[in-house]
Amino acid sequence: MFYAGHLDRTALERGLQRLGYQYRWGYWADRLLLVIGAAFVLSGVLLFVAYNWVALDKMVKLGGLSLLVVVAVVAALLRGIDGFVGRVLLFAACMLVGVFLAAFGQIYQTGADAWELFRAWALLIAVWVVVSRSHAHWLLLVVSYLDCVHGLDLDPRHPGPWLALAALHGLALVALEVGNARAYFEPPKAWPRWVLVPALLFVVFMPMASVVFRDAYDRLDSWIALFAFGAAVAISYVYARYRARDLFWLTCAGFAALGALTLVLLRSVDVFGSSSCGSLVFVGLVVVAMLTGLVQWLRRVHVELEGAGRATREPDDV
Repeated sequence: MFYAGHLDRTALERGLQRLGYQYRWGYWADRLLLVIGAAFVLSGVLLFVAYNWVALDKMVKLGGLSLLVVVAVVAALLRGIDGFVGRVLLFAACMLVGVFLAAFGQIYQTGADAWELFRAWALLIAVWVVVSRSHAHWLLLVVSYLDCVHGLDLDPRHPGPWLALAALHGLALVALEVGNARAYFEPPKAWPRWVLVPALLFVVFMPMASVVFRDAYDRLDSWIALFAFGAAVAISYVYARYRARDLFWLTCAGFAALGALTLVLLRSVDVFGSSSCGSLVFVGLVVVAMLTGLVQWLRRVHVELEGAGRATREPDDV
């Protein structure tokens, strides 16, 4: 038995992660049930307020939500924010702050845009996010902050807003990697990058695709969009393969590059302007060949990364 009351769960998690052991199913089931229960409670609070919106007084709505935030924060402090239960309670408090702001915006029609409420949400929970040192809190802060830029005109014909959004995603990804490298997060984990990486590649792919389809190579921002996409794919390849050793990240970068090559091929062959189906069949065959090559390459990289991982886990014979 790994856990018999002699170690707290933080020490257990660190030790098992360093030794390479898998956790017991009961350990994970305990955490999963706690997260599901917290999600059901938060959903119940939201639905209760929404269903009884007309019957409830505005002071009851705002006062009740404020009381729930205070209760969640106090309970998190009592359980300890370094533990899993305390972090779940603090995450619930962060979510309740968002519900409170939504209710406040409905009661007092100030004319504020939705992004202003998201900005207030991000600012109000920033201190809790820093203190918690949790990936879930940090990702919630990033999502709430990124919603602040939804007021931008995200038209693919104008790369500027897309590149600004890509810069924010890039900064969030860099902050995640630096935090993991310096053991800021407890414990360091890779799953938040699996949310940010596809989003980052998407926001640099869209303006690039617009430039290729429109042949808009006569503008400076078009070349900046092309360079940003190429840089994102190249950096993803180098970092994911040789530093992070993340196969999912490599897969996302590979499919982004394949999508760009497909766009160039479609534009070169002029599939949509041709009356013959031969060009479409040709493009389809080339895409199948590229997908086959990508899958084969990913399989070889997977074997390479697995071998490197086993080599680092083996004890020295000296």
